[in-house]
Amino acid sequence: MFYLEDLDFNNLYVIGDNDNDYEMLQKFKGGVITNHHKILDELNKKEFDSLHEFIKYVEK
Repeated sequence: MFYLEDLDFNNLYVIGDNDNDYEMLQKFKGGVITNHHKILDELNKKEFDSLHEFIKYVEK
């Protein structure tokens, strides 16, 4: 979709909580849900208690 609309990937933020989110979290800005798979600790991403908290952070 980003390619179709010619959007800037620097404006894409993601949040993850499971091991299948590892690659996505490596490529894009974002964070993890506080209760996440331990492998995501390797990425040193900011933790959020909820999606709502993450959205408020991104909006700043």
